[in-house]
Amino acid sequence: MKSIKAIRVGIGKTFIIVGLGVGIILTPALPSFAADWSGTDWRYRQKITISSSMADSNQSNFPALIKLTDQSNPLFGNAQSDGDDIVFTSSDGKTKLSHEIEKYTASGTKELDCWVKLPALSSRSDTIIYMYYGNAAVSNQEDAANVWSGNYKAVWHMTGIDAVDSTSNNNHGTAYGDTIPTSSGIDGAVQFDG
Repeated sequence: MKSIKAIRVGIGKTFIIVGLGVGIILTPALPSFAADWSGTDWRYRQKITISSSMADSNQSNFPALIKLTDQSNPLFGNAQSDGDDIVFTSSDGKTKLSHEIEKYTASGTKELDCWVKLPALSSRSDTIIYMYYGNAAVSNQEDAANVWSGNYKAVWHMTGIDAVDSTSNNNHGTAYGDTIPTSSGIDGAVQFDG
């Protein structure tokens, strides 16, 4: 088992799972016959345990950033090269969770930056979700607009010059003046003049 580091969660905070550390436990991949989910065409799953100590208070419909950078994680050798077959479920292993992949790189420096909408994040008991992958026959499984439902007016990841809104509100932005892409942020950022 490997632990993945996270920052604490609270109202107005972003939850990020990064690298190796304390708070999140990611179990090894298992064949689908060991899984509960009805999507039996997915060959692998990993259990993700989010420690209750990561949340200051209970949260609902919370977008959590799952950021995997462990170069030996079996995800990178068994998912589609574009990550289209990656699926997340709740702890029952059956209820599909909305997610948005911000970055997926399966070769070179391997990385997954993915926002997953958690129906509930508890400050009293650990939150368990599952990640499934390994189905070459499916198309894109993302549901980005539903990750950012509710009170989000717009979500811009700033991975390029144009600010594309990930919500269903379509509040896209257009760069004005000098904007410079930078390597900071989750999957990059933009530096503005002024």
